Amino acid sequence: MTVCVAAVVACGGSTGDGTDGPESAADAASAPTTSDASPQAEGDALAESVTEQEDAYIAGLSQYGVAMQSRETAVQLGRGICSRIEAGTDESDILRNLETVTAFLSRQPGAQLDSAEVAQRFVDAATAELC
Repeated sequence: MTVCVAAVVACGGSTGDGTDGPESAADAASAPTTSDASPQAEGDALAESVTEQEDAYIAGLSQYGVAMQSRETAVQLGRGICSRIEAGTDESDILRNLETVTAFLSRQPGAQLDSAEVAQRFVDAATAELC
């Protein structure tokens, strides 16, 4: 499962113009700032903001009926979706790439959504909460 997520996320890591995609949350947290606030306070505020975004994203997935065993994996997948969207990738291409992961999730015991529905829920939750 992690390999599948890494592949999906990696596909979104380039903007297609030879440059890397958007910074990761970790890169953004360590980037220099020009604010008068202490670096520790800024880092804490960014971490809290990221955590709140991630919490809302996970809650959105749950609301849409998608249960993930790993919060980290779900967040990685959501960040990959956002990178692809920011790079201008068509939603239908994003959904098609997600189907490897979502096919696995749709076959889990108790799953009530098919692969395409799970993929759409990931995109919906990511665009609403992470992007």
